[in-house]
Amino acid sequence: MTRALRTQAPFRAGAQRSAGVAAGLAAPRAPWLLALLSAALVVLAGRPWGVPVLAWFALVPAFAALTAARAWWAAASLALLASLGPASVAYEPAAAIGAGWYLLAVLLGALPFAAAGAAGWAVARRLPVGLRPVTFALSWALAELLPAQPALLGAYALPLNLLGYSQAEQPAAHLARFSSVTAVSLALLLANALWLQVGRALLTQRAGRTARAAALPLAGLLLLALAVAAAWLTAPAPSLAGPTLEVAVAQPNRPTALLAVAQEVPPLRHTLLADMAALAAPATGADGGGPVDLLVWPEAAWPGVVRSAGGVTELDAADLAALAALPPSLVGAAGRTADGASSNSAFLWTGVELLPFYDKLHLVPVAEAGLKRGTHLPLTPLPGLAAAPSICYDVLFPATVRGAALRGADLIAVLTDDAFAARGDVPRQHLRVARFRAVESGLPVAFASNTGPSAIFDGAGRVLAASEAGEAALLRATLGSGTGPTPYVRYGDWAGALACLAAGLLALAAARGVAGTKGGAPSSQRSA
Repeated sequence: MTRALRTQAPFRAGAQRSAGVAAGLAAPRAPWLLALLSAALVVLAGRPWGVPVLAWFALVPAFAALTAARAWWAAASLALLASLGPASVAYEPAAAIGAGWYLLAVLLGALPFAAAGAAGWAVARRLPVGLRPVTFALSWALAELLPAQPALLGAYALPLNLLGYSQAEQPAAHLARFSSVTAVSLALLLANALWLQVGRALLTQRAGRTARAAALPLAGLLLLALAVAAAWLTAPAPSLAGPTLEVAVAQPNRPTALLAVAQEVPPLRHTLLADMAALAAPATGADGGGPVDLLVWPEAAWPGVVRSAGGVTELDAADLAALAALPPSLVGAAGRTADGASSNSAFLWTGVELLPFYDKLHLVPVAEAGLKRGTHLPLTPLPGLAAAPSICYDVLFPATVRGAALRGADLIAVLTDDAFAARGDVPRQHLRVARFRAVESGLPVAFASNTGPSAIFDGAGRVLAASEAGEAALLRATLGSGTGPTPYVRYGDWAGALACLAAGLLALAAARGVAGTKGGAPSSQRSA
């Protein structure tokens, strides 16, 4: 008997250790550390220099802490801490204004997730234990989705905190073809919830029940993997068999201060216009390569204010002479109407005249208050070329690009100037967002940034030409007809609608559970 007890002792010690790990996972003693761990992992997954595969696991610690929270305020605090990771990435542009503004923006960006944590806790505590991680995944998805809707928040809509952007160069990005970047984020969030369930099944169940308890979440993970693989392997390749477009992107790499001075000093403006013509020379066919159909210049590339009245621009002879050397072009400029209204605009040089063409639709809250706002993305009236311009912040709104695709656009031209944040990750993050718009719409995207990086993507999000930051460059590519209308263009963001519906059904189930409870204890807690 003594020998038998000695034989069983190691097994008992191992069981005790497993029980301790299980208890820690089920009711973590340091939930705040788990939330901060998730925040750090999301940062490592979301930065351009990071490890995007971490996004599939980054929120597991936070979801573990949330499912064990004992009060709504604790859940809200934990979600707030965890969301500081994505918010620190999304709101980095505010750092150019000042450290204080950056901290304020990060905190404001995290508030929807705090509300989602509290709401998710109120629902999850009335549901079976196995549904609680999924409940928090859906509440997180809504915290990403709802603040990004202009229909809800108008000019203060903030489409930044989407985990899905971490997958810009990964196979999962092709899920966006079906329902925008929302589909990618939803897949990541559900995967995090399922991994938490697998971990609990492996650690908390007795040996005979482990396989059965882990089978369902493992099946869910397999389905997600198959969906990613199918989206990646079936991504259509744009064809060059039909009509093609020759598109070029100019990256002048000019200091913003120099452009501001040129507004008041005509000789400097004329010098900069001559530099523009020299940079654009290869796009005119001067090097023997033939002229391009469209040349895209960055936001505010025109060195001065372009005044217009009655649909006609007011330029002097020297300015017109500089434009004459350019092929058909979209040029970003500060606009001024006859009645004194200012705008952040794109002007269209047709080869004959410079037309007031587009005013920025989505103005940056606070920073661009008072500017004249546009209404939609128009299409260029050039023969055989229906390009839709998008200025800087505009490209962060998938539905806006979808609207241009529905109206028949065959190219999205993004004009931006990220020089204010050139020392950080903002320029490359902006480029990743534009790449998602190409995948979602099936349309090629020409991304022109003043100080770079710039790029031209085909309708599948593949890079056809790219430049580095901090150099003057001219990119050129031959574009086909795109991949055709994607499911997202046809049907919209149905993944977001499905997430809202699923969250609503879980809330209804929780409410019914409360109504059917006797003695004040939820049925899920009694069964547990």
